Amino acid sequence: MVKHTHPGIMLIDRLETFSRQLQVNNNNVFYGAGLPSSPSNGDVWFEPDALYPQPWTYDSAESEWMSSPFFLDWGAAFFGDSGSIEKALPFYGIAENKIKLRQVIGFIRNTSATAHTGSNYLSFKIDSLFGTGLYTDQYIIPVDTGTNPSALGGNGVRRVLQNPNVWILGTAWTLRLVITETGTITGTCQINFGAYLQYARF
Repeated sequence: MVKHTHPGIMLIDRLETFSRQLQVNNNNVFYGAGLPSSPSNGDVWFEPDALYPQPWTYDSAESEWMSSPFFLDWGAAFFGDSGSIEKALPFYGIAENKIKLRQVIGFIRNTSATAHTGSNYLSFKIDSLFGTGLYTDQYIIPVDTGTNPSALGGNGVRRVLQNPNVWILGTAWTLRLVITETGTITGTCQINFGAYLQYARF
């Protein structure tokens, strides 16, 4: 074995030498190009020469090798009486991967003194683009500013926290936040949304 002074390089050398003999906190650490067989919850896998996020951790509840969660931030939008608004972010879907939408967070602030109502409100969804020019609905965020659970009052703020735990269908290249107006809202709303996602390797 070539000797290195950097501990990370020495670890990779050792992983190249031992296929699954290394254990950390009673979990196996695998190194190799193929999917490890018979993994246990919490096992870790380093996949060499791959473009995928590293390392993978086995989640027995999902029966999948999962990446660490990462945050996709749509940032702030200021929404007036415009019918609908779309905020799209490039999202680099990887072949042979699935994407899990774990959590959606955000807040909505009504900058007007006029409350939203059951007839005049905003609703939200996440959809995705697969390179065909057509977006596919992925998750309808179960909140609107008029009826759930009550109208967004004048100068009011609503916090959004959802845990959908749904798979994004296909290999998405863009995830888009779509804000739709029903009726006519008065004034402007400030809207911030983001999502925690994970890759799954299969």
